Amino acid sequence: MPESFEKQTLKTIVDLLSVMRDNDNRNFDRVTASIDALALNIAQLAAQQKQTSANLEKWGERTEKSIDRLTEAIRETNQAINGHLAVAQQQSANIEALTRLATVLVSRTAYFAKFPSIPTKFLKS
Repeated sequence: MPESFEKQTLKTIVDLLSVMRDNDNRNFDRVTASIDALALNIAQLAAQQKQTSANLEKWGERTEKSIDRLTEAIRETNQAINGHLAVAQQQSANIEALTRLATVLVSRTAYFAKFPSIPTKFLKS
């Protein structure tokens, strides 16, 4: 005997509800898997950020030490330059004094050269 319309309708509704439940379960499983993947990605990103932070901190410390060494080298170079400058200034003063002496000697020599009768022993002073 053929099933009644009500039974067929009820069976169809039950089948549809079963399909809907299966779809919902698959969707729920996909969403759960996506959430798990996102949680894993977030954990990996957090670990990468910690590592990046540690690397940046080490880089900062190395950079700070390099800057300190460069600052000290610049300070030492400045001191050396200042020392060389002081020596150069002293040498300039010495050259100036020697130039004056040479000028005086040349002037005296030229003056006494006009008088050949004067003995040369007087030119030494």
